[in-house]
Amino acid sequence: MVSSGTPGQGGQGPGPDQPPPQWGQGQPPGSWGPAPPQRSVWPVVVVAGLVLAAIGGGGVWFMIRGQGGSAVADPTPAAAAPTLPAAPVDATAAGYQGQLVTDPLKRIASAAPPEGWEFESDHGASADVGGFELLRLAPNLAVGKQPGTAGEAYFVVGQYWPGTPGGTLDLPAIWENLKPTDCTTIGSPEPHSHPRHGSGQVRRSSGCGPAGIERWEYVFPQAGGSAVYHIAEVTNDADRALSATLLDTLDVKPPPPFPAAVTDCSPDTGTNALPFVLVNQTSAAVAVYWVGHDCSLELYGIIEAGETLDDWKAFVQHRWLAATFDGTVVATYSVPAGGGTWTIGP
Repeated sequence: MVSSGTPGQGGQGPGPDQPPPQWGQGQPPGSWGPAPPQRSVWPVVVVAGLVLAAIGGGGVWFMIRGQGGSAVADPTPAAAAPTLPAAPVDATAAGYQGQLVTDPLKRIASAAPPEGWEFESDHGASADVGGFELLRLAPNLAVGKQPGTAGEAYFVVGQYWPGTPGGTLDLPAIWENLKPTDCTTIGSPEPHSHPRHGSGQVRRSSGCGPAGIERWEYVFPQAGGSAVYHIAEVTNDADRALSATLLDTLDVKPPPPFPAAVTDCSPDTGTNALPFVLVNQTSAAVAVYWVGHDCSLELYGIIEAGETLDDWKAFVQHRWLAATFDGTVVATYSVPAGGGTWTIGP
């Protein structure tokens, strides 16, 4: 997936016409409150002890031992049981497969969904939220992607990263892009922490889709300027358990590195953007960057292997480059007068 737009002048970057897809969620799994208090047995012990005092000290000792033996030291304590290593915790929810599912780029992995579910990966870029990658899991991949299909369980895990080297993520923009459009009640982001992903935020929405179900959205900023996110649309307790498992087992590699600095900048000229076609003839997805007037790089989109895009626009003589996900530049381009076709690869 790629978001297209027209690079601006004076250092302004491209504006998207296709932001990341909107998916959403509701109430996170976890403890619903403290355990109920335990009723004390000491009033019974004291009263019984007073009654039995007339009978003899042996009766009092028997009552105390019977009601609360741990409160009185045993004169001959048994040897302490050996400490055994803790059993490994199975992070997979009961009833679900334990193997991991990964995206084709081998960057995102999480617990597999129930048998019969499908998954797909998607990645791209937009001016609002920079780069993004996702791994989407659902019993029907149309769920959550087409109007009128909400109301069934599906899950999304993924990552955002800045669209410029050293840039920062605009969290309000991320939340706006994730905002559900079919929920009667949309919550506000609130603090939330996770033992694996650290401090972040969660937004809970309800009454979503025809079935009026819940949606949960989590965003966890990470080192290096990226953010991990998880979206869940749930219908029952099994969905909630799987949502927790997906988040607990989610593994996302650091953001793709930007290519090395360039010295051939785009000229600050031109008033009309021209259409041009991009063709990726390599065997892997490539990230396409617009070279700014100051030679800064801005992630403009990600093009799949073998994909052709014919809805791009750019100014004459503006510079572009394509790089693999390890930051290696594989092609450069300067837009000719009248536009043209940029073929990346042989």
